[in-house]
Amino acid sequence: MAKIKGFPGLRAGSKAAISDDGQVASITFSDLEVKVGNPHPTLGAIQVESFTLQLSENVTELPVWLTAGGFVFTTPGARALLVVHMGDTTTLASFPPVPSDKNVEQKVLQELKAIVPAGVDVQTTLFLLVDHYSGDASLNVLSLDFSLDLGTVSM
Repeated sequence: MAKIKGFPGLRAGSKAAISDDGQVASITFSDLEVKVGNPHPTLGAIQVESFTLQLSENVTELPVWLTAGGFVFTTPGARALLVVHMGDTTTLASFPPVPSDKNVEQKVLQELKAIVPAGVDVQTTLFLLVDHYSGDASLNVLSLDFSLDLGTVSM
């Protein structure tokens, strides 16, 4: 039976845990942030987080699920996207601009299921994008308090 072995490439600030049987894992990101506006003069910015879902004993095609959940915090004028890609599957969540009088916390929950070929590890990538209106010189932020839950699916 295939097992989750590890996450090569996972950045140091992330916390990962794998169940004893290797069937389920969780990764927590607590400091993902993208900024545009003052003092960052660009109209858009992106942060990419990428790692490999390393599997062992993967001798047949294997369905793997990923649940991405947490909260997105945006400031007024910011528009944001979260794109999650794993194996042959991609999904995105769009966060529209928020009213100018308050910061907004929005919940995000994305679920993916990818089919992993036998003997292959899975590249997993998160893209966080934020932009703001060209006439808005204030600082705009996409901040993500986020976790990924991964697991193998029994056939």
